[in-house]
This record gives sequence, structure tokens and C-alpha cells, in this order.
Amino acid sequence: METRAWLDEWTREGERLIEEWATQSEEQTSELVALRDQVERLKQERVEMEDATSAYLTEIDRITLEIGRRLTDDGRVRGRLGPHAL
Repeated sequence: METRAWLDEWTREGERLIEEWATQSEEQTSELVALRDQVERLKQERVEMEDATSAYLTEIDRITLEIGRRLTDDGRVRGRLGPHAL
């Protein structure tokens, strides 16, 4: 009878551990899904930042070229320069 009681206890403990592992596994799976979602959002934000930076640098390049066009070879400014001149 002692062996049977030991096997019953071992079986109950095994079932409890399996249930505990399943619960932890579900929680970890949920955490992994949340982390993957966050990574995807960060990737999208990076793409948006790259696009904004590219547009900003393109505009800076355009303004720089316009200023360069307005300067003469001797360094004098042709026309009016200012925020509304471009």
C-alpha cells in the first residue's frame, strides 16, 4: 500500500507541475506576443523616422543649393535672402 500512496502522490505532484508549467507557458507566450508587437511598432517608428529624416535632409539640401545659387562668385548676395525669400 505504501507504494501505491507514493505513486498517487507522485502523480498528483506531476499533474500540479504540468498545470503550473502550462500556466507559466501561457503567460510567457502572452509576454512574447506583446514583445513581438512592440518590436514591430519600433520597426515601423524607425521607418517613419528614416522617412522624416530623409525629407528633412532633402529640404536642407534644397535650401542650401538655393542659397548657393543666390551667391555670386565674389561672395555678394544676389536678391533678398530670408525665410520668405525661398
